[in-house]
Amino acid sequence: MLMVMSVAVLLMSLAAPSLIDLAPTRKGAIREVKLMLEKAQFSARKDNRVTFVAFTDDSPKDGEAKGRLYAIFREADPEIGTPPREDLTLENMPLVQVTRWERLPQGFIFARGADFEAMPGERFKTVMDSPYRRTFAFGIDDSQRQLTLPYFAFHPKGRIEVPPIVDSSFLNCGIAAGYYEASGRRILTGRRPGVRSEDDFAQGECLSLNRYTGKARLITD
Repeated sequence: MLMVMSVAVLLMSLAAPSLIDLAPTRKGAIREVKLMLEKAQFSARKDNRVTFVAFTDDSPKDGEAKGRLYAIFREADPEIGTPPREDLTLENMPLVQVTRWERLPQGFIFARGADFEAMPGERFKTVMDSPYRRTFAFGIDDSQRQLTLPYFAFHPKGRIEVPPIVDSSFLNCGIAAGYYEASGRRILTGRRPGVRSEDDFAQGECLSLNRYTGKARLITD
């Protein structure tokens, strides 16, 4: 009996790290977002087309889609009879969807700037606070509709086109522990006290994009 119990404990100890690894974590979720941004930059260079990463905010009616989905789009190839390429802008150029809408793990949503602590007297911003938005084809079932969503745009050279240089403060993308209720109300489930203030801030992770290289780096501990 003791030998059987010893073997069982040994097997459980070996399996425990694997079971823990299966649980979604903030680091794992933000790593997936980083990989998507890197994929978008690579696509922009490879296809020589402006490439977009769109993020859902609170626009979708489906609570599971609110603030949790992201996808890559790129500038569509020009067709006969369409306006000259130089007459198109980032806001009106036709797009094709490159990836399906990926979803953050259950329990995580895209964060706003106010969810993170900044230096005293400063306001932190993320892509979710960005005023730069355009319409994207959205559909995770049989229905397709157009939603106006925040986004990053990569130039064919790999640098960031949107947000523009005058609004570089929006070059951040973060996630937080939380969800949206059916009513559309955003709930943060993981909070921590601030270091420089008495306010509470989200338990989350945040990436910062370099405008000129398009690279994303983790800026949270």
